[in-house]
Amino acid sequence: MLDFSNQEAVGEIIGLFAADGNCCHCKQSYKVRFFLSTKEEIYGVKIIKLLNNFCNRKPYLYKINNMLVIGYTSKRLYFFIQEYLTWTGIKTNTVRLTNLDHNKAFLKGFIRGYFDGDGFSDKDRRRISIVGVSYEMMYQIYSILIGFGFEPQFYFKEEKQSYRKTLYRIILKQDQASNFIKFIDPGNPNRIRKWG
Repeated sequence: MLDFSNQEAVGEIIGLFAADGNCCHCKQSYKVRFFLSTKEEIYGVKIIKLLNNFCNRKPYLYKINNMLVIGYTSKRLYFFIQEYLTWTGIKTNTVRLTNLDHNKAFLKGFIRGYFDGDGFSDKDRRRISIVGVSYEMMYQIYSILIGFGFEPQFYFKEEKQSYRKTLYRIILKQDQASNFIKFIDPGNPNRIRKWG
């Protein structure tokens, strides 16, 4: 049974999946996995607790090379994620929310989850960036941030090699970055900054 009572937590799970998740339907099983670096074990404990509260059962956990894999074999979770996210072909390249018609708690959680997965906070320059190769996803994040009163900058870098994808980057600087960190309250310790 999935628990939808905490919409911020639901958004956070969807955001993290958009950044660092994978799902597949293999034979008769439905797998949903989240991939973290082995350097993110403290964050992994938080994700396990978040997922356990949402799914009412503990996810499996294993390490492979330098990756920490957290996941479930769950048809219900597999289809639940696809109610919120869609993609064609390779997920990373085209993933996006099916729509932006969500309450503010969900959207705040979504940004937190995505930032915890594919965000960076530069402690020396008081700057945060959120990156991705899906234009649709990055433009949705840009729009959500504007809706929350931020003034993000949107950049892209076209790759010269044909096998590499264009990288899109959303940046907030100085006071905007500080306010973002306070507002989002990242769960990943690698993203937390205590700027003035």
